Amino acid sequence: MTSDPNQAMYDRIDTVLASNKRAEQIVIGMSVMIFLIGSALIVAGVLNKLPAIYAPAAIIEAFLYWPINKILVIRKENIALAAAPALIATLPPEQAAAEMVKLLEKVNG
Repeated sequence: MTSDPNQAMYDRIDTVLASNKRAEQIVIGMSVMIFLIGSALIVAGVLNKLPAIYAPAAIIEAFLYWPINKILVIRKENIALAAAPALIATLPPEQAAAEMVKLLEKVNG
């Protein structure tokens, strides 16, 4: 039985994807919390005719931009990492190494 020399790379990619999944779930949870708090405050402010409540709630809702943006970044990284093994397997070793370096630079920012 021969072992795949790239198995360590595949295992590392799987670990990163699992880590990204946890981060994605945390960010989604944060965004749901922000949305629910903001919505509740907007409804309470409008029903009680208190702009001092619903105006800040609208600002709280604006904070949804960060979690949504973070989710999109995490998903892009996951797609790149998931596609990397298939792409690299089709390339000659020198070109595969160069592509892997570019991918890692892009993922690391």
